[in-house]
Amino acid sequence: MFLLKFITFDGLQAYQPCCENIDHINIFRPLRAIEHDSDPAFEAAREWSCIIQARQHLPKEIR
Repeated sequence: MFLLKFITFDGLQAYQPCCENIDHINIFRPLRAIEHDSDPAFEAAREWSCIIQARQHLPKEIR
């Protein structure tokens, strides 16, 4: 697992945890509890992005 640095739409630096087996370590479980009324499509996209970003040797242009 590693933290991927990115720039938010507001121009701020942020970090996204990336791991190919995100469900194994339950890293997003606390967020699910906090965001109980959030958009399910956004939640799924965030988790999918985390898994894809964790792939080694993925070209930066694709990230």
